Order: sequence, then C-alpha cells, then structure tokens
Amino acid sequence: IQAVLASDYSFSQFKFLQRLLLVHGRWSYLRMCKFLCYFFYKNFAFTMVHFWFGFFCGFSAQVGWWLF
Repeated sequence: IQAVLASDYSFSQFKFLQRLLLVHGRWSYLRMCKFLCYFFYKNFAFTMVHFWFGFFCGFSAQVGWWLF
C-alpha cells in the first residue's frame, strides 16, 4: 500500500499497463519532436546571426567602423 501511495501511477491489473505505456510513450515522443524542432531552429538562427555579422565585417576578426 505504501508503494501505491508513493507512486505516480497505480493500476489494479497488468492489462492496463499496455495502454499506459502507449499513451505516455506517444506523449513523450511528441514532446521530443517539438523539442528537436525548437533546437534546430535556435541553432539555425544563432548561426545565421554569426554569418550576417561576419559578412558585414568582411569575415575578419575586427569590427567594422560602420557598426559603431
């Protein structure tokens, strides 16, 4: 009884385990897909800012005079 009270999920029969795993597995998969889309978008935007800055600075390590 203590294990049931301390757990997140409890079920009376193991036949409900398959549905629990399928539902929460699908939700986990969808959250991971959403995370990966944001991850790639963030990295793409970050990289494009660096290329834009490099283009206006002539791809040198010095900041151009027009940026001040």
